[in-house]
Amino acid sequence: MAMVTWIYMLTDAEVAALKKAPDTITSLDKPAGEQLATQLYTSINYFLTGAAYPAKKHPLSAVLGGEKHVKAKSVESGGFALTTAATVARLSAALTKVELAKIKSAIKKADFDELRDTEEVDEECVLEGSDNNEAAAEIIAEIKALQKFFAAAAKKERSLVTYTD
Repeated sequence: MAMVTWIYMLTDAEVAALKKAPDTITSLDKPAGEQLATQLYTSINYFLTGAAYPAKKHPLSAVLGGEKHVKAKSVESGGFALTTAATVARLSAALTKVELAKIKSAIKKADFDELRDTEEVDEECVLEGSDNNEAAAEIIAEIKALQKFFAAAAKKERSLVTYTD
């Protein structure tokens, strides 16, 4: 089964509460418009940043990787990442400039077997059976969802918490 990356919008009070009790991360319950899930973490990262696990210095590295790591035993990956409302606003602006047609073209040309072996793009179980056109449609749809989600979070001046489990 593929890992799922969860992103939630949080108020300042919710961020403070989560910092005090980090293991409550897995019990967050937010309305549909304030949460987003993806099983395409490394694919999205790779086609947005050029790396499945981008370096912190990349301007879009915090989209799925977050800004500041917080340890939490309740999360299989060992913790979660917080992203401040100011950074969310910056990321939202950067995401609007992403050239989706260029990314779609790169996905259509990609050799996913090679990417799995050399770049750690490892969602073959999610994309299994898809040709590159179908993979492109799925990844582009998720990037569009991220653009919309970040725009909504920026408009509400919300911080984000991200974890993969």
